[in-house]
Amino acid sequence: DLIEGEKLVDALVKFDGSNAVQLNQSWLGLDCISTHSLSGQQYASTFHAFESIRGLDVYKENDTILQMDSDVIIHCRSDIIGESMRALSAPQTITLAFPTLSTSKSTVGPKADGSQFRFEIRCSFIHLERLISMLPLKVEHDEIGMNGVIRQGWWHILDANIKKHELASLRGSLGGGTSYFIHPENELKVASKTQALGLVSDLVSMCT
Repeated sequence: DLIEGEKLVDALVKFDGSNAVQLNQSWLGLDCISTHSLSGQQYASTFHAFESIRGLDVYKENDTILQMDSDVIIHCRSDIIGESMRALSAPQTITLAFPTLSTSKSTVGPKADGSQFRFEIRCSFIHLERLISMLPLKVEHDEIGMNGVIRQGWWHILDANIKKHELASLRGSLGGGTSYFIHPENELKVASKTQALGLVSDLVSMCT
């Protein structure tokens, strides 16, 4: 209620798991009620959010989204939206990883050697309509475990399908290396470390 009341977001999507069967069928082609993989990573709530976003007015203006973990810290000193839109305008691109903090700079693009970058699950731009066009994602038999539940995080399945459809996940520097994200270690994400995590966030915001 506080997040919505303070207008920090345009919309807050809630997930109660009641449509888990439909999500598994439409996104993975599987008949199961699971919301998490056997190794513990959630995925159904992400699929639910993707479907909900498509119904928002703002989505009518652009079909590229930024998917990110709620605990990442972003430093931005450039027009990353414009840069990302231009990078994803090529019809064979589907994701662009928001770069992590690095001392090196590289041009945004696919791997130079022709192999494939992995999808950056923690923070990435996604061309959602191209993702939707691949549904249901093909899940290999060895990726399915007990009760028809996927064994690992759904992004492993996405990587395999991106390759199958001859699409590309991009990586590279944004804003000449001035825009990046930091994913704090789990030991900082506890109540007793709130002050330390706030200090990290403040220091990131002061960087140029």
